[in-house]
Amino acid sequence: MMIFRIFLVFHLCHIAAFQLAAQEYDQAIAKARFLIQEHQKQTNIPGLQVALMIEGEMIWNEAMGYADLENSIPATVNTKFRTASIAKPLTAIALGKMIEDNLISLDQTIGEFFADYPSHLQKITVRQLAGCIAGIRHYNENDPKFRTEDYESALEASNIFKNDSLVFEPGSDYGYSSYGYVLLSALMSEASGSSFEKIMSNSWEKLGADHTVFDFPDKEISQKSKFFVKSRGSNRELAPFENRSYMYAGGGYLSTAGDLVRIGHHFMNYQYISKSVVDTLTTTLYLNNGVPTYYGLGWEIGSSKIDTKVWYHNGSMPTARTHWILMPEEDIVLAYMSNTGEHVFFNDSEAHAIAKIFLDAKRAKSRDISYLQDLSGVWKGKVTSLYGKSRKAKLELKANQDQSVSGVITFTRSRKKESYPVIVNSIAQDSVHLIAVTPMFADFHLEMDSNDNLIGEWQHEFVRKPNQIEDNFWKRRNISLRKIQD
Repeated sequence: MMIFRIFLVFHLCHIAAFQLAAQEYDQAIAKARFLIQEHQKQTNIPGLQVALMIEGEMIWNEAMGYADLENSIPATVNTKFRTASIAKPLTAIALGKMIEDNLISLDQTIGEFFADYPSHLQKITVRQLAGCIAGIRHYNENDPKFRTEDYESALEASNIFKNDSLVFEPGSDYGYSSYGYVLLSALMSEASGSSFEKIMSNSWEKLGADHTVFDFPDKEISQKSKFFVKSRGSNRELAPFENRSYMYAGGGYLSTAGDLVRIGHHFMNYQYISKSVVDTLTTTLYLNNGVPTYYGLGWEIGSSKIDTKVWYHNGSMPTARTHWILMPEEDIVLAYMSNTGEHVFFNDSEAHAIAKIFLDAKRAKSRDISYLQDLSGVWKGKVTSLYGKSRKAKLELKANQDQSVSGVITFTRSRKKESYPVIVNSIAQDSVHLIAVTPMFADFHLEMDSNDNLIGEWQHEFVRKPNQIEDNFWKRRNISLRKIQD
């Protein structure tokens, strides 16, 4: 019978605890880097950034790949990437400052600002626009994929949609809308008596975001990444020219992962706007019938993958994929940015899995940790595929110099047998959690039975709002493995 060596690490003094914490973050970074780089390889992402701050300290800030493929120019931590829809919480933070300064009220209506606006939009409020319950449409199939026309203001850009019918009666439903944020920015400009660019630039300056700017199409912007779309196969090619002036507030900024985590830290620690206003922005709205939307003002609320309070947002467009995750109770902020968005599959679940690695490491600072060894070797057994069929599986693991354990798992996930890189994320006394990159992350939760077999389940775990129904296609599937070689 296999004997497992369990080592208990006791925190004998403050210095020892600090050293252990540093070690845990190093291991967390190694795990997260492994997962991100493997995903980058599988989906051919030219360049990306990831940054993480814990309790105001920049724990990790790294760029991977290229900002310019043609000229082989590496991405750096100062390379500016498109924020995509992370623009919405950035806009919401500036809106919060205006609320605090009594420049605008959430209950003010479009009609109070623009009396000649279409009548069906007159009673829509600032709150409804910021919370995506106004009924303003999002993009549709009639909108061009890459716009080239230039708009001098958000009010002018609203001509794209202002005469369209509402998708629903304001307040009666939730409907994510970047165009709603275009209209919101027009109201913010009118209320402040200044340009929207000035509102946002002042906000970023006070937040110390030196690399965050508007994605102006006609200005030279230093250290701006090139942007890429999918071409034939899994290759990437330079994206067509695009003018983002039609929707700056909803998805038209440039930033860095480092800037985003700094902004997030200041925001959730009430260093820019007060707790009462932050609470307003990060509390779910309710529909007219009392149903929660799980979306505040520019922020998604809650998570099914992280067991602590979470405020987050993602961004997705052909030329960018971004994530911004704030854990206020733990004082952790994570940001991820890439310079392509098509055929990427780095979804909320993947970003939250990365964040949870660091959440677990931070919590380990204040408790004893047990390590389960002897996972290295070859394991073989059976796995249930996504289509419910029992298939062969093989897991090969090895210990690395950085004390991580990684390898390859081979199994039929869908209808094709594939090999996927895998890393041991966490180990307890008699259980192990592995993450495979497929390129979506797949979680494997295994326990050792009395016959030294690893028995458990695997799944692609999507981040869902509490009111969403589970999709049986992605439910947990069985897996069992027995070690055949050390």
